[in-house]
Amino acid sequence: MSTIRMKAFPTLLMSVVMFLGCQQRTSPLAASTAEALALPSMERRVGQRVELEGIVSNSKYPQIQGVDVWDLDAYRGKRVRVSGVLRKTVVTQVDIDALPHTSKGFPMVAHRGTGTFYSLDDMKYELLK
Repeated sequence: MSTIRMKAFPTLLMSVVMFLGCQQRTSPLAASTAEALALPSMERRVGQRVELEGIVSNSKYPQIQGVDVWDLDAYRGKRVRVSGVLRKTVVTQVDIDALPHTSKGFPMVAHRGTGTFYSLDDMKYELLK
């Protein structure tokens, strides 16, 4: 029985290695024509025209590389190239508290909570294959 296991082990190992090596990459990293913006560099690029390439996130708030792309909710899971002027929005608890509230204390306007959010003004996009 152990001889059969020993003979099957190299075949199994090789199959696993080949399978892992053949998987399709789905990383939203940018191609050579588009830039990948790391969070620290986003801050420096606010107000400038940027071009990003990646897969639109399959989330409640569609994003590419951490940048909101609200108009592309129909393209979730698809690779696109976007360009536009990078905008930064900081939402604090004070901002949320200033929203109109119901008599039970809940904000009357939906919000994402506090944080720093990036989006594109004057956004243009291209669906990639």
